[in-house]
Amino acid sequence: MNSFKLMITFFTRIPVKKVHFSEEQWTKGIKYTPFVGVIIGGILCLVGFLLHHLIHQDVLSLLMLLLYIGITGGLHLDGLSDTSDGIFSNRSKERILEIMKDSRIGAFGVISLILLIIGYFVMFTHGTILILFLFPIIGRTVAIITCRVSGYAREEGMGKVFIEHAKKNDAFNLVLFTSLLVIVSLLYFKQWEIVISILLTYFISIWITKRISKKIDGITGDVIGFMIEISQIIFLFLTYVGGQFH
Repeated sequence: MNSFKLMITFFTRIPVKKVHFSEEQWTKGIKYTPFVGVIIGGILCLVGFLLHHLIHQDVLSLLMLLLYIGITGGLHLDGLSDTSDGIFSNRSKERILEIMKDSRIGAFGVISLILLIIGYFVMFTHGTILILFLFPIIGRTVAIITCRVSGYAREEGMGKVFIEHAKKNDAFNLVLFTSLLVIVSLLYFKQWEIVISILLTYFISIWITKRISKKIDGITGDVIGFMIEISQIIFLFLTYVGGQFH
């Protein structure tokens, strides 16, 4: 249980009883990453359900966006901007990694944040309560998948521990279990567009990860954050497109 609490304290700003950090608890907790998404999605889903008849949809969409950023503390948005600055600079591997480590934000980082936030606002406006629940689960499941298909690009760093231990079978089996559980439950409700969107999101995320990995010979903690946010907006967009065929 302490390892799960550690994941909550690291990936969210949800107040939980303080847990002493240790590498052992950290590595044990990695496999619970998708279930952190369940908590985030559950909070968004509950608030959305309670308010959707009380306020206009665009106002609710803004509140959901602010709530999501508040819950996560903008942790993955930082990874998105850093990775965008590095990857889109078209520099050498060494220079890209330097740019990604720089605390200052560049033009590509700003552009990526603006586009993502606008994308979330629009997709939340057209999304359903179910999709609000699912998208953080998909994003954090993709975090494990991203680690499975690549190695660590730097010699040292906190991301190295996460990536190396996320490659273990127990973490990957949990990802499979979580994914199958979501897909089976959706098949029961006959929402095929969401099932297809999940699978397509996984495939597209693997392709993007491999493209990034080719540029810098692996991934970093920033890339994991980048992939969480990118996979979520991909999933939201695909479910919107799929919903147009009803």
